[in-house]
Amino acid sequence: MNSIKNSTIIIITAVSILLTLLAIVFYKERMIFIDTSFYLFELCRTGKVFVGHFRFGGILPQILPYIAMKLNAPLYVLTLLYSISFHLFFVLVIYFLWFKVKDEKAALVVFLAQVMLNKFNYFWPASELSMAIGLTVLLYAMINKQIDEKNWKNYFIFLLPIFSFALVFFHPLVVVSIGFLFIYGMIKYPSNRKYNFAALLMLMTLYFFRTMFIKTPYDENAKSGLDQFYTHLPNYFHLTSTKNCIQYFLHDYYITSLIIVGTLAYLFFKRRILTAIFFGASVFGILLLININYPAGGPQFYLENQYNLVAYMTAVVLVHEVLAELTPIPKASIILTISIFCIVRLITTASYFTNRLDYYRDILKKTETLEKKKLVLAPNQYNQDSLIMSWCSSYEIWHLSTIEQKESRSIVLEEKEKEFEWIIGVKNKFFQKFGSQDYKELNPRYFIMNDTSGYVRK
Repeated sequence: MNSIKNSTIIIITAVSILLTLLAIVFYKERMIFIDTSFYLFELCRTGKVFVGHFRFGGILPQILPYIAMKLNAPLYVLTLLYSISFHLFFVLVIYFLWFKVKDEKAALVVFLAQVMLNKFNYFWPASELSMAIGLTVLLYAMINKQIDEKNWKNYFIFLLPIFSFALVFFHPLVVVSIGFLFIYGMIKYPSNRKYNFAALLMLMTLYFFRTMFIKTPYDENAKSGLDQFYTHLPNYFHLTSTKNCIQYFLHDYYITSLIIVGTLAYLFFKRRILTAIFFGASVFGILLLININYPAGGPQFYLENQYNLVAYMTAVVLVHEVLAELTPIPKASIILTISIFCIVRLITTASYFTNRLDYYRDILKKTETLEKKKLVLAPNQYNQDSLIMSWCSSYEIWHLSTIEQKESRSIVLEEKEKEFEWIIGVKNKFFQKFGSQDYKELNPRYFIMNDTSGYVRK
């Protein structure tokens, strides 16, 4: 009987082990991809953890690579630890919620939010939004533990504003994860409504001051599409982004779609009308904002990170309204089914990211015998679609070549004609999209610059 009762944590543990193994097997696919290559580049270049756009949550998965760097571990070890660290963060949050906070529902929400919709996001874990979702659930669970026990511990009162202040810096969309969970909590558990409202008010006040007084160009640009909200709203269902979104949820995220429909049907059957309306409106509302913000669409991996808020909302309602009322065997069956689909989905998606690494490998192989190997490639000399995004190519090529060839190659891929014409002939410098460094400034442990010739066009 105990094994049946504990089946949820057994499944979570087994799936977590599998996801950790996948993080090891596909560590290059996950880490030699856009932001993570750039972050590791900065870590190796400066010897310090990197914080971009005031998103301090990015420090957490850099702790193990930072320690390894201080111990002079090779780059592949830093990369492997970085890949594991992103997943380890969620494992620690889940187990802390389950065994320390003793909130099994909260732990299950964090778990399901990670596996329900995840496809490309697993291979692009750098976004702090996923971590913000996990910490939102942790904060909510800890607040309500104090409420239920009627024992507000001094250390918690001291840490609450610090934790809350840090949370609002994780990602601009953290306001959605916070607002949804605390409002849902007020609907579901009216006895705690007063305290949850006070916590929500505090968090929203902190978020307001953060957005008003601490702005970054990246965040401002990311939400610039909302400036045309009222222009695009009448044509919402004709937008490219909306059409793409519908296709994604029919063909890629169909498990999430089925759970949403099933959960709504269950809520109406149980006559929990307010909860059903709130849940349905929240899902539709966040998709509306995302799709209008990117009316022409965008890379699926990038939008999936934001679509993951739908999985999070669904997980919250599914756990509290449906799974909480099931006996252990049906409950475990649903969790196991979602998990199996996740593992299969990730394994079949991995080739997409392996192929882009193979494309880089092909470039490196075809140019390894050249007398001058520091290259500038024009847009018509490579396939931009194969790389998904090319702004990070110099970092990724450095990353891949240093690990696999024990030589740091310097290749710049132009996004427009003559973009880097001015670096032709420059010697003893390493150029990337966002800057350049003299060889003597770079740690030879991670920057094996054997080619001292100038940049040339191929």
